[in-house]
Amino acid sequence: MKKQKTLYDKLVPEVKAALRKNAKQYNTAKMLKYNLMSKLWWWDLNIEEIKQIFRYTDLSSWRYEYDTFLYGEKIIKEDYHGK
Repeated sequence: MKKQKTLYDKLVPEVKAALRKNAKQYNTAKMLKYNLMSKLWWWDLNIEEIKQIFRYTDLSSWRYEYDTFLYGEKIIKEDYHGK
């Protein structure tokens, strides 16, 4: 049986690399990384967790549209948006 991918697995490479880098420096980023490893879908996240994704992956929220916040577009790989 194939293991289902977690949200951490679904992150686009640039976002995953930034989170990995910040997780070495900040405990809250490390906790976010493990939290993403425990969830399967974008809609399992709460607002605080989405905010932390932007904080610890060096993304600027003003550059993104509503699809990013609702479905994780441009943060998780396209084949996992679930729209």
